[in-house]
Amino acid sequence: MQGAAPGVVDDWRARQAEWKLQYDQWKRQQADLSRDLREQRTAESARLQAEALERARLDRLANPRTSGPFVAMSLGVAVIVGALASSIAWSALGIRDFQTAFGFAAATGVVGLSMVVAGLLRRRSGFLAFVAIALTLVTVLLLTGRAFDTSLFDGLPSFTFSF
Repeated sequence: MQGAAPGVVDDWRARQAEWKLQYDQWKRQQADLSRDLREQRTAESARLQAEALERARLDRLANPRTSGPFVAMSLGVAVIVGALASSIAWSALGIRDFQTAFGFAAATGVVGLSMVVAGLLRRRSGFLAFVAIALTLVTVLLLTGRAFDTSLFDGLPSFTFSF
């Protein structure tokens, strides 16, 4: 068996070396393009994130939340007014059976009034809205007599708690 002629091998080696140089140059060019694209995407992402943070900061400045002390004071006043209303309802004969619902309704009114005050002060009142919805639901359940009624479940003993 005989190999290729020496001139053919030398010619192949020269072409192979030239191809390797071109290939290495192409790989460097691709790496540079990839790095430039990655840097461009990173810069664009940083710019978009900075814009979003600035929009959020301006939104918070335009519509700040209610402060913790305001919420705590509102809920405290709601508890006190609810207790007083429940006591007044207990002493009145006509509404004695609804004393708990009367107290929850009064507390709901106080929370609603504090939401109005927060709105006048240009504050967001998200947590107070949640509390108002919860108090309204409890009041409705107490007025319809469905609060704490377990007879809705079959197979369980039927008993009702009342206030």
